[in-house]
Amino acid sequence: MVLCYRLAISFTTLFWTLFGLITLVVLEIELRYVEGFGKVLFGLYNIAARILFLNMLIAMMSKSFNVTVVSRKHI
Repeated sequence: MVLCYRLAISFTTLFWTLFGLITLVVLEIELRYVEGFGKVLFGLYNIAARILFLNMLIAMMSKSFNVTVVSRKHI
């Protein structure tokens, strides 16, 4: 039960970090090496999420452009 609760808290934290609402203060714990590893993983997650969002934006813009070109040719 405790594991499920901690997992839910972790996913909630990662979700809100996508919007910039979570700071690194959340990651402060007593074990120094675990804290450093957590901060590295936190940073990698943020970088991967931003790259994914950018790729999704490019894909949506490309599709919109293609639809516009195709509809323009039919006119």
